[in-house]
Amino acid sequence: MELSEATNFFNYQRMNAKKNTLKNYEFVLTRFENYFGNIELTSITSDNILPFLTNIYLVCIILFQFEYQDPLTFIKFGI
Repeated sequence: MELSEATNFFNYQRMNAKKNTLKNYEFVLTRFENYFGNIELTSITSDNILPFLTNIYLVCIILFQFEYQDPLTFIKFGI
C-alpha cells in the first residue's frame, strides 16, 4: 500500500470523527505525506520515523509559542 492510498483513510474518518480529531489527523498526515512522499508504507523504518516525529514535535512547539504569544512582545523588544 502506498502512502497516498493510506491517506484515503482520512476521508473515511471525516464522517466518523470529531472536529479536533480531524484537525490533528490532517496536521500529521499532511506532514507525513510531504516528508515521505508517495512510497510504500512497508519501506518506512523506525530509523525514518524518529526524524519525522522530531520535526513534528518542533513544529508543534513553535506553533504553540506563537499561538499563546502576546503580540505586543514583538513590539516591546523590537523584534
